Amino acid sequence: MGNVIRSDIYRLFRQKSLYIVMGIVALLNFAQGPILKIIYNLTKSIASEDNVAEIGEFMSEMKFSTILSEALGNVDTVLVLLVVIWFAYADLAHGYIKNIAGQLSRKGNIVVSKTAVTGFIFLIMMPFAVIFQVIGYSLVTKVTFDNITDGLIIFAVKYVCLVAIGAILLLIVVGAHSQVFGAVVAVLTGAGFLQLAYLGINSAIDKIFKTKNFDINEYMPDSVLHGNFVNDAGDLETTLLIKGVVSAAVVIAVITPITISIFNKKDVS
Repeated sequence: MGNVIRSDIYRLFRQKSLYIVMGIVALLNFAQGPILKIIYNLTKSIASEDNVAEIGEFMSEMKFSTILSEALGNVDTVLVLLVVIWFAYADLAHGYIKNIAGQLSRKGNIVVSKTAVTGFIFLIMMPFAVIFQVIGYSLVTKVTFDNITDGLIIFAVKYVCLVAIGAILLLIVVGAHSQVFGAVVAVLTGAGFLQLAYLGINSAIDKIFKTKNFDINEYMPDSVLHGNFVNDAGDLETTLLIKGVVSAAVVIAVITPITISIFNKKDVS
């Protein structure tokens, strides 16, 4: 099992797409602070004298906990999910999967390995995005490192939600052998558009089971990922955090065995 994971990690770092996406993620996150500063300066320069006072001063500080809690925006998330898709489908597309499966006592170990490496991808990308946000904001304001606990909690919950989303994508790509559908789901999920599809699912469930106001949004990791973890008072939304951990754990625990079962029944080629 360990050899399979090491082999997958080796293949991951051989993919050019990984480094291209890392470069884009680095640029997007680095640019956040400077772009905000540029927009502020432009707004202040074109504002009338009466409105200058209302604009106020540029942010005096950026909390590291805020950067942690905002690791990977929608565009970043879409790009990283696409890396997962490309990685998961690469050996299927080029026929390497047959050689790998032939060396294993359990073919399903391939799915376990890909799930582990998917988690590894997010473990690389999220801190990577945070580092470049810190660098970018440091150029235009002071980054403070006080009370980072809340940020770390949100960071961890978002991580497990992303791993759960990755498990769903592996079901589509590895189980169903569909890269295109997996990429579509990755884009919709990462951008937060999949929640529109839940409206139809909610209506169907209400009609079939005679329920009222059922909302599948509350039980899906992608909904939690795009939710507001901090309320207006600045406190953590504990209920949302718990939902995120529970929904992610359930999705991983349910989806991964299903993916293994489907993959075991398919002939590899």
